Amino acid sequence: MYMPTYPPSLPRAVRVFLALWIGLLTITPITSLQSATNSQTQQRVNLDQDAAYTVAGLNKPAEIIVDRYGVPHIYAQDHYDVFFAQGFNAARDR
Repeated sequence: MYMPTYPPSLPRAVRVFLALWIGLLTITPITSLQSATNSQTQQRVNLDQDAAYTVAGLNKPAEIIVDRYGVPHIYAQDHYDVFFAQGFNAARDR
């Protein structure tokens, strides 16, 4: 484990306090990031995977399949419907 060095003129108690304080400043943002990531993952898992929607604006049927990693795969007959389905998927995930 890397321990930052401080001038030896500082008392040991001050050096320990500074080391702990720097460690706390490093750990706090990491735990906040992990909790935010976990809540986003949990929200994504709660989507209804087998839902069917009737949406005005599609020329032909389109299909959005979300794999186990949460990545959407969009299938449609033409590129206009693919882009429409991609926009629908982005709005649905919000």
